[in-house]
Amino acid sequence: MLFRLTTVAAACIAVLAATGCSDPNQSAGPEPFTPTGDLRETGRGPGPAPGPRTSPGVRPPTPAPPPPSPLLPRGYVPAALVGEWDGDNQGSAQLARIVFTADGNVVLHFNNRQVLTGPAIVGNSSMVLYVPGGPIRYSQWSVNEFDAGYGYTFENLVLDGVSYVRQTGGG
Repeated sequence: MLFRLTTVAAACIAVLAATGCSDPNQSAGPEPFTPTGDLRETGRGPGPAPGPRTSPGVRPPTPAPPPPSPLLPRGYVPAALVGEWDGDNQGSAQLARIVFTADGNVVLHFNNRQVLTGPAIVGNSSMVLYVPGGPIRYSQWSVNEFDAGYGYTFENLVLDGVSYVRQTGGG
């Protein structure tokens, strides 16, 4: 009889432990496991998420381009600067060409073949070129026309003492 009572008592304790009946003043036990990283990184996860389902031969729609950055100002370039200006492609200029557009942008062609594009804000005597990598500021700019003789005329753009030139007339 004692053996049977001990067996019943042990069974009751096991049932209470399994059903969560315990002292309400004790903690409920450890928190359940919640993964904090991507299980695919460990090779134990379900694998990559499935892509959008489409019919055979039908491409998913192309996402819309991002809106223009509100951080960049709207460019302004006076008509006297619009066009291409050739640099010496060496020395302090390091630009093969500068192109100012009528819609207020500038395209810088560096001598290492890098090309940067962005809005240009041109004032009466200074300008700021908002290109990737940070704005380029020029405290003084001017355009002077000169006659090279034999019917050839040129304009010289000077940005903080560095000259860029374009032909305006002649052969």
